[in-house]
Parts: sequence; structure tokens; C-alpha cells
Amino acid sequence: MLPYELIQSPSELRIRVNASSLEELFRRSLVAMFEIIEPDFAADATEVSHTISIKSADRDLLLIDFLSRALYLSDINDEAYFKVDFIRFTNNDLTAVISGNKITGFDVEIKAVTYHEVHIKEKDSIFSTEITFDI
Repeated sequence: MLPYELIQSPSELRIRVNASSLEELFRRSLVAMFEIIEPDFAADATEVSHTISIKSADRDLLLIDFLSRALYLSDINDEAYFKVDFIRFTNNDLTAVISGNKITGFDVEIKAVTYHEVHIKEKDSIFSTEITFDI
């Protein structure tokens, strides 16, 4: 099982993410989002971390809100995140520490994480979803 698969089109990026748990699906989605936009690391590449708390109506919205918060923090702080440690995790709220490094930019810029057709599915103990990013 691949952690994620890139599905490319001219106006958007789409990924399909698979994992053995819901937490791992969120973790892989975060890593995939930052890997596909190819960050340019700063010369000092200082390690950074932020604690975030998010509440949403359901797990689909929680995933989008989680990725959107990471993208927002990345944008305002010039950082890319590749690690997450969950302190609290339920179907509609989470508290986590996201960690990464300082960057100077990205090869591809994501404008937004969209709600388009996001639906977390579970089949045979595998969680999966597709996530679309406006570029």
C-alpha cells in the first residue's frame, strides 16, 4: 500500500492517501501535501514546531481544517511540516504538535485545501481519501 498517490491536472493537485488508522491518514496527508509542493529549505533549515488545536463537525472537515491550518502556518512563517505528534485525536477534534523546517519557498504553491469530494472511507481496516488542492 502506497502512503499516497499524486493525481495531477492543470488547475489543481489531487492526492489519494491510504493508511491503517485515521491518525496515520492525517499524518500521511500532511507529509504528502508538503512533499508534492517541493519546499526549498533555508540555508540554516532551523527546526520548528507548533501546537495546534482544531474542532470540526466531522472527521472529513477535521482533515481539511488540519491541513488548512498547517498550510496557513507554513505561509505566514515560511516553514514546511513533515512530522505530527497527536496529543488528542477524535473524529471531530484534535490537538497536535506539527514539526518541520524553515524554508525559502516552494516549487508549487497551494492556494487552498478544498472541500471538493473529500470523504474518508474505511474498508478492510484501511482508511483512504482523496484531497484536492487549488494551485
